[in-house]
Amino acid sequence: MRICSRCLGFYTMLALSIAGLTISALFTDFVKNVGAQWVVIASVILQCPLMVDGALQFQTKYTSSNGRRFLTGVLAGFGIGFLLVWLILNYFI
Repeated sequence: MRICSRCLGFYTMLALSIAGLTISALFTDFVKNVGAQWVVIASVILQCPLMVDGALQFQTKYTSSNGRRFLTGVLAGFGIGFLLVWLILNYFI
């Protein structure tokens, strides 16, 4: 099965960030005590490179490298993972 570089970075970092932040939440209250506005801001900022790179490729003849795609996927995966763990810790546990 083939998977693109961006998706590989995204799903790998999503799984690692969810696991890591959940484990760290067992020992500290850092993730739970972060304010909602900062979590949303951080998540959006971490997703911006992915959105810009994807939009540039879609709208222009620009083609990014697999390394850049992987990096943008990693950043977006961490941003979504942080947001998901924060939501679960603050609203479901």
